[in-house]
Amino acid sequence: MNKSELQVMANQYLDGELDKGKETFLFTTLAEDEELRNYFKDLNAIKSAVQDTVEEFPDYLEERIFYSMDNKPEQNLFHGFFNKNLFTILSYSVAIILIVVTVFFYSQASEYKNKYEVKVEQVSQQNKMINLLYNSLPVTEVTTVPDNQIVVRAKM
Repeated sequence: MNKSELQVMANQYLDGELDKGKETFLFTTLAEDEELRNYFKDLNAIKSAVQDTVEEFPDYLEERIFYSMDNKPEQNLFHGFFNKNLFTILSYSVAIILIVVTVFFYSQASEYKNKYEVKVEQVSQQNKMINLLYNSLPVTEVTTVPDNQIVVRAKM
């Protein structure tokens, strides 16, 4: 294994990300390689120094942060609201417009359906009337005469 891979393993170990199976290999290599051992000691010293400088933030800091969020001017909140949620507002607007257009076209379709049903009923009534008139006519007899005259007589 080359030096850079071993240094990566040392970093992973100090971060707590190294597999347990690789830890034994790392420590045996540390025992054999003095340069890697010095690198590991330097990393460990840096880690300890960083942990020593970490301070808990005071309780009042959280309260001050929340208080400062509540006291923002309304104008900035209103402006920020539209900047952040412009896509959402546009989406809802388009959805509402589509719903209104859909309801309009549905009502128009209902009116056309009603008109169609009325016209179908009228045609049906007219068809019945024509059949009644046709059946009420008397039976006729058509005969021809030798000099090409057509005579139509109603039979009674």
